[in-house]
Amino acid sequence: MTGQKTFNPAWGKGVAFTAGAVATHDEIDATANKNGGSSSIVVTNLGSEVAYVRTYSSDAVQVATTADYPVLGGTQVSLTKFRDHDRASVISAGGTTLQIIKGDGF
Repeated sequence: MTGQKTFNPAWGKGVAFTAGAVATHDEIDATANKNGGSSSIVVTNLGSEVAYVRTYSSDAVQVATTADYPVLGGTQVSLTKFRDHDRASVISAGGTTLQIIKGDGF
């Protein structure tokens, strides 16, 4: 059995997103295109409404939709990402606030 590495956050690098009915996006990993970036993010939904999250490389802007990864209100998830993904897009029909922090591990 292979051991799992616990999540090691990039302290002080969290980004707050205000998600609404129109997708919003922001940088989550400034080192991604320079040094390979981090392999994971932790997404905390601080509100009560479901939100949908997508990561992507700034080389090709993308927009989150309801077909992306759902994060239920009041929950936290750890997601892997491609190391060159330096941005995230979020959407929430009901509106909510998300905190996303990059790091490595689960």
